[in-house]
Amino acid sequence: MTIAEAEQRWKLSKATILGYLADGLIDPISIADNQIILPDIPKPKKIKSNSKRNSANIYRWILEACFKNEYISASLIGISTDTFDNHLQQLVREQYLIIHDNSHHNSSNISCQITQKGINELKTKKTNVGIALPLEINLIKIL
Repeated sequence: MTIAEAEQRWKLSKATILGYLADGLIDPISIADNQIILPDIPKPKKIKSNSKRNSANIYRWILEACFKNEYISASLIGISTDTFDNHLQQLVREQYLIIHDNSHHNSSNISCQITQKGINELKTKKTNVGIALPLEINLIKIL
């Protein structure tokens, strides 16, 4: 998709899209006939630069992006691909998300679908994702 097509589809300004490209937030791009060609993805999720990159926020951002049909990736959040993938896999293990195509494993939510459990999680004020596993491990250590 061209930048002009992205402007219309995502309802973002050309300056915003060029800023995303300059920051490396939209990947991969190519050049054809002197035009920048963007990947055919949903509108990128906006993450405020001053937002804390803690697990609770990352889980919520991924769930929100899936719910709103937005694109989110490790680079958009500003974390490593390993960290993003670990959070994504935790959401799958706890049945908040379903991954439809594992071959599309590219540190984004492009092949994910939010479950009803994930939608219910978004309605809560405090994210509880990832709490069950550490508590279980701590109980084992105590015993």
